[in-house]
Amino acid sequence: MGGFLPKAEGPGSQLQKLLPSFLVREQDWDQHLDKLHMLQQKR
Repeated sequence: MGGFLPKAEGPGSQLQKLLPSFLVREQDWDQHLDKLHMLQQKR
């Protein structure tokens, strides 16, 4: 069973690294959309 741990840990750790980056991109996208809406309202 010990041999399986590294394999199970690999993809999991990669997902944990990817998820935060996805969340950051979503927040950046939301901010970007907010800026676009503000610019459109100013016109």
